[in-house]
Amino acid sequence: RLDDTRFTLILIGQLAPRTGNPAAGDALAVLTVPADAANDTVLVRAGIGKPAYFLLRPDGHIGLAGGRVALADIERYFARRGIRLGRG
Repeated sequence: RLDDTRFTLILIGQLAPRTGNPAAGDALAVLTVPADAANDTVLVRAGIGKPAYFLLRPDGHIGLAGGRVALADIERYFARRGIRLGRG
């Protein structure tokens, strides 16, 4: 599901922010890791706590990571790089 033409926001143990719509533009895809036993087992093994998020750049590197996602942090990341996200 990852693609090398845009950023991907991976959300773990949380839903996409309700304020605004970060996925409205073509620059960002949003993926949510479902909460289930299989995913929880893999996350524990990988040392990834919940909630967590990772903003992957198109080149596959992590651009931003943290616990509870805040739309303002994502917007600030893009603004500093001159990337404009669309709004729904």
